[in-house]
Amino acid sequence: MTCGKCPRPIHHWTALKLEYLDLYLQAYATAAKSAMKRAYLDAFSSCGRCVLRKSGVEIDGSALRALRAVPAFTEYHFIEIDADVADHLRANVGDNASVQIYRGDCNEVIRTRVLQRGGLSKRAASLAFLDPTGLQVHWSTVEALSRHRIDPARGRKMELLILYPYDMAAKRLMAVKGRDRTSAELRLDAFFGGREWADELRQSQLKDETDGERRVRFVDYYVRKLQGLGYKYVLAHGPLYNRHRPLYHLIFASDDEVGERIMRSVMDSGKARWIEGEMGYQPVQRPLL
Repeated sequence: MTCGKCPRPIHHWTALKLEYLDLYLQAYATAAKSAMKRAYLDAFSSCGRCVLRKSGVEIDGSALRALRAVPAFTEYHFIEIDADVADHLRANVGDNASVQIYRGDCNEVIRTRVLQRGGLSKRAASLAFLDPTGLQVHWSTVEALSRHRIDPARGRKMELLILYPYDMAAKRLMAVKGRDRTSAELRLDAFFGGREWADELRQSQLKDETDGERRVRFVDYYVRKLQGLGYKYVLAHGPLYNRHRPLYHLIFASDDEVGERIMRSVMDSGKARWIEGEMGYQPVQRPLL
């Protein structure tokens, strides 16, 4: 079976992001082992395998990395919008009764299937990996995930690891002018959950902020929105770069102090990591709990 899309070609910065995920998955699996139900949600699963553009080395993608965590999650929910890629993912996953694979837009699939009866258990200790290539994840989806677990107000919300694409997408759309401006604003509205982002942009413009200052403003803005959902711990890491060009941040939201400590360790450990296929690479080691 071939569609020219698998393995997925990736750059260094994507492989580094997978290293961060791998480190956290291993530690999370151990920390949550006492929970009877443990769930992993991947909103952009792709086909399960990647190939590094520079070296040609093939590595596991996020879905297969989640499957190799020990002890295993009791349920996996993988979403992929492309039908051919989803077929590759099914082939790479194999026969696994704990895995559900959904095809479609992540916002629609999460709302109508994953968070409905027969989908992700409300009682499961849960981690969602939201890894878009742009502004595909609507704020309403983030809100829905934060509310899904039983009694989320008492510190049991689903953990979120989010690729925050300010430089990759949000910044570019904020600069759009002319006849495409309305379409750009609607996409930003959906991503941020309203028009407050426009107020932030105006304040930044009035203060004549530098690119770096504006980046910090909009990262802080998204962090505050996650805190507004009741998350006790929200960490922002980045930006991660393509050489000297900033691309994205990783933002982590959790109610669990242990989870926060693990992720802080993960983010610190990855600042100068090698990746697979590079001289000096070492397999990830689980950080101390």
